[in-house]
Order: sequence, then C-alpha cells, then structure tokens
Amino acid sequence: MVQSDNEWGKLKEIVLGTSKFMNWSKSDIEYNKILNRGKLDSGPAPDKIIHETEIALDYFQRQLENLGVKVHRPKTMDYQKRDAFGNYCPRDTVLVVGDKVILTPTRWRTRRVEWESMIHLFPNAVKPEAPEAMFDAANIIRCNNDIIYLVSYSGNEEGANWLESYLGSEYKVHRLRNVYNGMHLDTTIVPLREGLVMLNAERMTEDDIPIFMKNWDKIWITEQDLFSQTNSKRTSKWVGMNLLSYDENTVFCDGKQRGIINKLEKRNINAIDIPLPHAKYLMGGHHCVTLDLSRN
Repeated sequence: MVQSDNEWGKLKEIVLGTSKFMNWSKSDIEYNKILNRGKLDSGPAPDKIIHETEIALDYFQRQLENLGVKVHRPKTMDYQKRDAFGNYCPRDTVLVVGDKVILTPTRWRTRRVEWESMIHLFPNAVKPEAPEAMFDAANIIRCNNDIIYLVSYSGNEEGANWLESYLGSEYKVHRLRNVYNGMHLDTTIVPLREGLVMLNAERMTEDDIPIFMKNWDKIWITEQDLFSQTNSKRTSKWVGMNLLSYDENTVFCDGKQRGIINKLEKRNINAIDIPLPHAKYLMGGHHCVTLDLSRN
C-alpha cells in the first residue's frame, strides 16, 4: 500500500531507478533550448557510465533489502530508441503524498515516457488536467501536512495552484520563490526528521525558510563542506546534499561527503556509504534515484 507522508519516516517500500538505455533527448523541445546554448550534450549515455552505475544501483538495492526495505525497479525500456531520457531518477516524474500518487507534468515532456515503466505500481495514479500546470515531483518536499513547493525553471505557479487544489485543505502548500531558479528542491532543503533540517547556505537564508520550519534545528551546509566527485557540469556540486533517509537516525549518502557526514553525526544521524560514481553526469543523487512508496 502506498503511504508516504514525509522524507524521514522508517522506510518500508521504494522504487530504485535504473541507468539502462540512458539517453539525452535530441527531440525534447525544452531540453533542446539548453542544448542550443551549448550547455549540455545529447544522445546515449556512454556504456561505461551505464555499466558502472548499474553495479552501484544493484549494491544500493542490496543495502536497502538488508534493512528490510521492499525494492521495486522500473521496467526496462529502450529510451535511446525512443529518444527519451531514462528512469535513473524516478523521484522526478511521480509524486507520492500520503496515499495519493501523481504523474507529474514535467517541463521536459519526453520524461513523461518514464511513467510507462512504473505505472503498474500505481493503478490509481492521477495526471493533472490543468494545461498550464508544469512541475517535476522533485520540486516538492513533504513534511507531513506541510508541502514545500519550489517555484523554479521546472515548476511554475500554475503547477502549485493545481497541487493545492488537488490536495485540499488537509495540506498547506508553501511556495518557495526567488531562491533557486534551477530545477529541484532536494539539494536546497533536506528535512531529516521533525524539527531538524539541512539547508543549502548558498541558496537559502533565514528569511527564506517556510514558516512552519522557522523554529527547527538547522544544519547549514556550505561549499567547504562538499566533496565534488567529477567535473561534470550537468549537475551542481550540491548534489552531495541529495541524500535519502532510511529513518530519523540513518541516511544513505556518498561516504566521501565527510563534511556533511560530520555535521549529521553531531545530531546522532548515521550515514551508510552508497557510492554513486556518476551522480553528477546522470543528474541525481540518492534521493533522486529513489521514490519512497511507504514509510512508517
């Protein structure tokens, strides 16, 4: 049963992504606007990167299963043949809020192909019908009945309007504006448990913090805390903050991120080392490559 209300409850069931047939679309209109500015490349991901990443993801799966987590993997699809992207980051295209599942209207429309590899898990999933609504699921962080929504390149105001209407009065949608105009929120605000949050000191100030979170204990992460694994420019150095919580006292992250881990350990949070050697190139860390379906 799908039931996940926050980012830190004890993990019971999850989707773990795959890098098989990863591809950078040549036909996606919005992605090509970036290509035309010369910032990214297109075409299939190198076989070496896919091979090494699959080894890392299989290891991640074993570590999750050792802790009793039920792990699903997306169905294999030939994204290269379809000139889509790939389902390395299931976090981006499907949003779970409580027992609700939303297939999100992504800005890179070709990414919606990824729904097909997971739809068998979500027979009751809904799609936003508002034509102007646009957001990736990773624009959103869940803190029980408080939902943080990043207004950015990958999430617009119309998307927030639709989400607010769909979730109803049970939830409060907090819009985060003028903070980060990149894509996703999970390298900016990382709630670790009720009352404790990790924050990106380069993007956030005390004034930006959602009102319900003002009195929480805060771990501020600076550039000096980060280890940058590669020179890839697809994803920022802040992907090091993109960790996955198993429960309130345990996270999965890159063991090389000692600056972050040291700060977590001071709050009695242990880190399980899961290397993702091409996280920057493939645009996703431990939170991105997973989609939690059930937490206690």
